[in-house]
Amino acid sequence: MSLLLFNAFGLAATPYTYNWDESRILHLPLESNHKTNISSYLETYVDSSGNLTIQDFLNPANKFIFKPNTDRYTPRHENKTIWARLQVENVSSLNNEWKLIPHHASTTEYFIANSDANKHYLLSDMYYYSPNGEINSQQTGSEIPMNERTESALSPVVSFSLRKGESATIYLKITTGSKESSTGKILLDISPAQEFEQAEKIEFAFQSMFGSVMLFTTLFALILFFAIRDKSMLFLACISFFALLYCWEASGMNKMVLFRNGSVYFLAFMSVINQAGGFISGYFFYTSILPMKEEAPRLRKIFATLTFLQCLMALFRFLTQNNLLPLDVLHFAAILWFICMLTVVVYFLIKKNRQAKFLVFATTLLVVCAVLTGLALEHIVPDIFQRAFQTGMVVYIILLGVGAIDKVRQIRIEKEKLIREQNIMLEHKVEERTRELNSEKEKSDELLLNILPSETAHELKKHGKSKARSFEKVTVLFTDFKNFTKVSETLNPEELVETIHHIYSEFDNIIHKHNVEKIKTIGDSYMAAGGLPVMNDTNPQDVVNAAIDILQFIEHEKQIKIAANEPYFDIRIGINTGPLVAGIVGKKKFAYDIWGDTVNIASRMESSGEPGKINISGSTYELVKDQFVCKYRGKIQAKNKGEIDMYFVEGRK
Repeated sequence: MSLLLFNAFGLAATPYTYNWDESRILHLPLESNHKTNISSYLETYVDSSGNLTIQDFLNPANKFIFKPNTDRYTPRHENKTIWARLQVENVSSLNNEWKLIPHHASTTEYFIANSDANKHYLLSDMYYYSPNGEINSQQTGSEIPMNERTESALSPVVSFSLRKGESATIYLKITTGSKESSTGKILLDISPAQEFEQAEKIEFAFQSMFGSVMLFTTLFALILFFAIRDKSMLFLACISFFALLYCWEASGMNKMVLFRNGSVYFLAFMSVINQAGGFISGYFFYTSILPMKEEAPRLRKIFATLTFLQCLMALFRFLTQNNLLPLDVLHFAAILWFICMLTVVVYFLIKKNRQAKFLVFATTLLVVCAVLTGLALEHIVPDIFQRAFQTGMVVYIILLGVGAIDKVRQIRIEKEKLIREQNIMLEHKVEERTRELNSEKEKSDELLLNILPSETAHELKKHGKSKARSFEKVTVLFTDFKNFTKVSETLNPEELVETIHHIYSEFDNIIHKHNVEKIKTIGDSYMAAGGLPVMNDTNPQDVVNAAIDILQFIEHEKQIKIAANEPYFDIRIGINTGPLVAGIVGKKKFAYDIWGDTVNIASRMESSGEPGKINISGSTYELVKDQFVCKYRGKIQAKNKGEIDMYFVEGRK
């Protein structure tokens, strides 16, 4: 905001005369009761020395040539003193008071002269005459602390009053600086005092409402930041806060509410903070909401460079007191910054970025509102558009917030989608792994069932151990090959193992067919039992049937070997029925085994038999004699058992 200083001096009654062009006399009141620009009624004189006083202009001996207020007087970065004068006349039938509102000047002094009964007097104060010749001063200005102003108002103003039919000449001593009007001429508005005060109340209410809205958006963005932890919300809060300070600085609200005692340098420093904070917050917000780092790194570097230069130039102007860097340069840099910002959002809009839609609309709206406000300040468009920038700023912040929230929502949707996809993938992997585990479990169960009876295996898996059990009637089968050592010597190890594997695999099939449980193999000896681990009454018949099938299989294999002139095996089979104990022994490489005299007798049945014969004990014979043809052998001596009744099974009945 421009630095404006107003001083009104009162002098003793000093007559003076001058001739005015009637067309340049401002007749009051005007047709409009609103604030009106009267710059065209001003006449100006450039004080090159800067040493002239009001007395010099009131001295009839001095001839100063005033020109119409249309020229561009000085570059923005130079300081010069310009005197302007205005002739006013109250043509109404009432006494009236008016407010003068200057624009774009560093300092301004006001001097007012009245004419009454062909006598000219200087108005000693804005509100009363001073016949004693005292000099009174009135001070106001946009960068003067509010508590030092004669009038507390958002706009720098000076007041004067005229009685009916009264006229006055107003002199303005203006020192131009780096913040003068962009038109290059002195700008001056006039407004009836009552209308001005009403407009001030409306403006103050508007600025208060604007501040409330901006503070609300700032706090709301901060709350969202702490709630969702998205950094774009923090940058949005900063944009809203610095925008509030900037707009209040431009309107004078900051001195009215925040910095009533702030010095010129403090206010200038706060202006730098506002500018730098706004540009930096804008940069970080746009780079956080748009994927510039990944998709537009060059634009991001240009954007960052312009932001840095903008802040650097604002600080440089403050340190040099605005004397070395023209304001045009700062404005040009700001325009470049906005162009770069628009380029970025348009670039992402072309790439169909969802958030770019909000940003393009918001940024374009803000730029349009800023242009309208600038035109209104230059009185090119109606004054109502002076609030366009602040109104647009509120909408701009809201749209940025909507864009940021939409971005967070899109990220959450993408995260949820990714989580769903990962869950589906994980479920597939779990299902696949479960199938693999089930397959491995089936393999391990199958392997365990190959080692142990199914009931014993289930018990072992469930409890981690299996108890030994007693069985009252179990039929035990033993087989043994005749001349196994002699035959094995004619085969190499691979052939021997392959032959044994082939034979025992068929034995496994046969006993499984007849519900007989394989116990174990010991070298060339094969042991199986019926009636365990699940008890039944048919185990003697089951085992004998299995023995007949085994014998037939070996005989078939023998004939094949003889035909091929290869060595072959003969087999002895022994069977006994009786009580025994069965269970698992050991902690490692455990196996299901059986113990008892029944087992020993079955082994003696095998060793006491003959090749190609099934030798059974008397206990087994008594249980199977009705189903099988048996031949009594008599009492045969068995090792460590004495004489035992033995029978050969000839076949099935």
